[in-house]
Amino acid sequence: MDAIESVAQVHALIAEREIAASMRACALARASLEGARGNALLALQEAIADSLDAMLTELGEHGLQNQALWEEAVPGNVGNLDVAGMTRDCAAAWQEVKRLRAAGCESQALISPHVGGWMDPIGSRDWQNKLRLAVAHRDAKWIDRVTRSLRDDEAPE
Repeated sequence: MDAIESVAQVHALIAEREIAASMRACALARASLEGARGNALLALQEAIADSLDAMLTELGEHGLQNQALWEEAVPGNVGNLDVAGMTRDCAAAWQEVKRLRAAGCESQALISPHVGGWMDPIGSRDWQNKLRLAVAHRDAKWIDRVTRSLRDDEAPE
């Protein structure tokens, strides 16, 4: 599958607007990065940043309360989720999105058939305001708090 086909599959998953589908999109986007260039690379990096941000926001706001909605997309013991790693990966994808946009790449034509009309361009000010991209605010205290809450939620009562 070429990068353009991968972008279409990834953003079709994101268009489902479900955490589980978004995490599958993230995995597919990561697997498709090799060989992707320009606008397609931007669209894949945007998908990674968006998907991880959605999952981190979900974990930070709800912990494991909504686990049934996304657990099939997160293999293994969810209490052992690597929140710090997810935060680093989200921040790295976000930096790459900014670098590619600054270099003149644009993904709108690739992603509009899937998310056009309801999703602002990933990385735009409107997107950041709606999704509260908080990568910069996810410091060690936030990571520790969320990780601890996940592990505490896993413990039998």
